[in-house]
Amino acid sequence: MKTKKIITNNPRKLLVLSCAGIIAFFLIMISYPNNPLSSRSKYKNLEIGNTAEETLVADRSVTYIDNEATEIKREAAVNLVDPVFIQQKKAGEKLISQFDLFSQVYADLYRENTNSERIFYELQSALPGIFTRNDVAYLTSIKNISDVISASRGVLLEIVSRGIVNIPENVSIVQTGAVEIVKNSAASDTQIIQREESVITLNNLYGHIRDILAEKGESEDLLDPSAFCIGKFASETAFFSVEDTEKRKEEALKEVVPVYNTIISGEILLRKGYSITAEDMIKVNALENISQRESLYAILSTAVILFVVSFLSVLLFTPPVITPSLSTEQFYLLIVFALVYIGIYTLAQNVDLLPEKYPITFLIPAAFFSMVISLIINTRTAVLFSLAVPAVFLGLPHLNSIAFLFSFLSGVAGAYVLRGTERRIDLVKATLVMTGINALTAFLLTLSPEKEFTEFMIAAFYGGINGFISGVLNLGILPILEHILNAPTRFRLIELSDINAPLLKKMLTLAPGTYNHSLSVANLAEAACREIDANPLLARVGAYYHDIGKIDQPEYFIENQTEGNKHDYLNPSLSVAVIKSHVKLGIERAKELGLPRQVLDIISQHHGSGLIHYFYAEALKKRGNTRIDPENFSYTESPPTSKEAAVIMLADSVEASTRTLKKPTVAKLEKFVWNIIIEKFKNQQLNSSNLTFHDLEIIKKTFVHILAGYFHSRIEYPEVNGNQK
Repeated sequence: MKTKKIITNNPRKLLVLSCAGIIAFFLIMISYPNNPLSSRSKYKNLEIGNTAEETLVADRSVTYIDNEATEIKREAAVNLVDPVFIQQKKAGEKLISQFDLFSQVYADLYRENTNSERIFYELQSALPGIFTRNDVAYLTSIKNISDVISASRGVLLEIVSRGIVNIPENVSIVQTGAVEIVKNSAASDTQIIQREESVITLNNLYGHIRDILAEKGESEDLLDPSAFCIGKFASETAFFSVEDTEKRKEEALKEVVPVYNTIISGEILLRKGYSITAEDMIKVNALENISQRESLYAILSTAVILFVVSFLSVLLFTPPVITPSLSTEQFYLLIVFALVYIGIYTLAQNVDLLPEKYPITFLIPAAFFSMVISLIINTRTAVLFSLAVPAVFLGLPHLNSIAFLFSFLSGVAGAYVLRGTERRIDLVKATLVMTGINALTAFLLTLSPEKEFTEFMIAAFYGGINGFISGVLNLGILPILEHILNAPTRFRLIELSDINAPLLKKMLTLAPGTYNHSLSVANLAEAACREIDANPLLARVGAYYHDIGKIDQPEYFIENQTEGNKHDYLNPSLSVAVIKSHVKLGIERAKELGLPRQVLDIISQHHGSGLIHYFYAEALKKRGNTRIDPENFSYTESPPTSKEAAVIMLADSVEASTRTLKKPTVAKLEKFVWNIIIEKFKNQQLNSSNLTFHDLEIIKKTFVHILAGYFHSRIEYPEVNGNQK
């Protein structure tokens, strides 16, 4: 039998593991009633105006954004943005320049006492199109024109500084009551917010001139002449900027804080028989969105955890953590158990069999899985399974730490409660013990000062039922799995270790030497395996059956020969063929008996590919110096791939070889046994067995201790003659 490859080197196992991961993912996703792909959501078919078919109560407190109120707030923020106007500096400078030119020209003409007709043409020449003859006539009628021009210039400077705003018809400043004036400057833009009443336009220019003159303490007599002079030059200097206004609106929208509302846990959102309002649907949609988002996040986190757990499992369920390597059947058993475990969880999540205040894992018989795995594979694998599978659910919001701990601790207890069991009746005892352990675990995990004592007792009851069901399932399903997997459980091995089995009785009759040899090898192998933490019971059974292939031709094996050696009359190559055949015959008999694969491996591997030294040496003698291929005189099976098979190989060689020792002492035995062990090591017969040098040293000491007892000299009692009686 070839060494089983670990999962990472086996594409088929990787494919199976990947498919199992996908199935597990969808099983977990199904457990979410509010996931986006579910048709079982309690929020389905709810519309405004419909009658609620059942009362809907919030199962959690949720703070959500009121989109309608937030949109109103955003719209208000946009409408409160002041329209932005850009003041053109050059336009203002032009106004001042024109007014100064007018002042200079008119002052010179006024001093010369020029007639109005000439003043008109002079002004037309300097400032064409601004003044009419009537305007000139009005100017010449003003008595204190120099005061008017001086006051007008001061007012114009103030107006230009504030800007004469051009307000388009489609722009309203009523809703904000102000405008934003941006002055162009070489250094930077200066922003000025002007209230509606202080905004200067061509339409309200007269009123602002009056106010400015009043502020300056000028006489009211100057108002109309000043307004006339300023009005001739006034033009708009600040213009509406669509781009800057929109930018201000975008900035205002960014600063809008959403309107939050809160749904309190336990709040009634819908009442059965009542019409669903728009306000109701806002709350329902908010709760639904939160639920779906949480489900989606949990599903994604579970996918990540599932991948991590699968990756770690590849490392944890292979050597050196788990030894020997899992067989293909054991690997598939773990995969199936994991999927069944997750399937039970999914079913429990969707069936209301347990009050919400109790962990959902009370419904999962975690101990059953670990009990079966412990018996069929080993305890360490069961413990790792109990940790790995519940860890997949750590990303789920409704699986708290108590639920995880109960499942994990129950699994670990199930793995260890069966240690030392040798009879099937012990499974009944283990069931009762498991019931008590689970009840106590559930009681302690739910213990809290905030709860009533009756709740702890109910939790203990559920936990006890869980343990009892786990044990009962183990009692019923274990024999089926033993048969399907042909697993070497302790019960099966104990049954096979009965020396009254028909085949062993037949061996005792037909091959008594082989029978006694097998018993001695069993004693050596069992003791050694117990010391190196291997399976001593498997070693004993393997030793009993390792030479069953000799039953058909017992006389060709030296331990059964009483009247000469038949090989003295055979060619060495024919003798080797007879000797080697006992391995294949043993495998065939083991298959007929339906022995477990591990026992088959021991029968197949107990000689490995070692050389049959005696007949190889005989062949060399007969052929002289002719070269002989050692492979023709070697066994053709694989070297041991387990500790048990390797120990039986060593015990087989040691037990047979030590029979030739004369007057053995402990020192002789130690040297002799160690030489045999080292020879197997040098011939690469132990490379795949996972035995360390420390293990080999322990095996040697164990063998020597037992063999020393075999060869211990008895006290010779003196003969007593009849006269001395």
